[in-house]
Amino acid sequence: MAGESIRPCAKQDAPAVVTMWNDALMREAAGHEWYLAAHRLTVPALEQVAAHPNYRADGGLVCEVDGEVVAYGRAAVRHVPAFEGQDLSALPAYLEGFVVDERWRGRGIGGRILTQLEAFARSSGRDAVQMNCFWSPIRPMSLLPGSTGYGFLLRRGYEALPPEMQLRLTFEGAGFDHKARQGRQRLREQGLDLRYYEDADRASFEELLRGHFLAWWHDLYGPNLDRPTPHGVLVALDGRRVVGFIGFVHVKDDGTADFTPGVDPDYRRRGIATALLDMWAAEVQRLGAVRSEIATNVENAARHIYFEMGYEKIGEFSSRLTRKLD
Repeated sequence: MAGESIRPCAKQDAPAVVTMWNDALMREAAGHEWYLAAHRLTVPALEQVAAHPNYRADGGLVCEVDGEVVAYGRAAVRHVPAFEGQDLSALPAYLEGFVVDERWRGRGIGGRILTQLEAFARSSGRDAVQMNCFWSPIRPMSLLPGSTGYGFLLRRGYEALPPEMQLRLTFEGAGFDHKARQGRQRLREQGLDLRYYEDADRASFEELLRGHFLAWWHDLYGPNLDRPTPHGVLVALDGRRVVGFIGFVHVKDDGTADFTPGVDPDYRRRGIATALLDMWAAEVQRLGAVRSEIATNVENAARHIYFEMGYEKIGEFSSRLTRKLD
């Protein structure tokens, strides 16, 4: 296209990119405030992206036509390990977002930017590009099924995992104390105990997470335990062996609370997860939690536990789309 150039995003492009991004977001996700809240962009946030150690200039691109920025796209490759010993060469490149001004769609601009981002992935030694809202290295991105961007990636050969459900629980009027006591009693009858994590549990707790929940240990639980005042964690124990956990017992400033649970594979299907969840809910409600929002895959076998607790589905999003590069 005459007058078109695709180049690295510069600092002065930020206001145009942010306006274009948020305008498109409002059209695509109207009525999905939970999604809008997670994906709105600001100039400071975009500047933080550009300053991130995993950012490379040739992975953040704009398309300019006759001096006007009409499209933006970003891919990232992890250069800084998330934890000691992480094999960076085994990871894909991550697509962290793209947008074309509505007035300029249908002219192949999005395809040309994506082609350059995929070339960036190849030049970085990666054989796949993935949009992954959980493990992306800078600023994760997800897409709403049926959205313009979702359909665009599918047409370009990206394959999507089954979507995630966004769930919400409102604590007002909910009572979890009785269920929590019942759950603890059921576990006691099996010789198991349920209580708050203690320093003496560290070795067993770390062994469980390193063995079965390694990313959570490095991203969530290890850093939390090293805080001067860690957020509370509930654990299920068989003697001194930690066989289940849930954290954090913490309420954010906006009144929300969320959790990340896990159970030793050898101890599953014994009601441990349900007991942990009920006790977590009782504790954060006591601390003043107003609501909780979580995500779980539509095919998660444990999703019924969340619905039985009172969570309601408020939407779906695609958490991972992947394309193997030729």
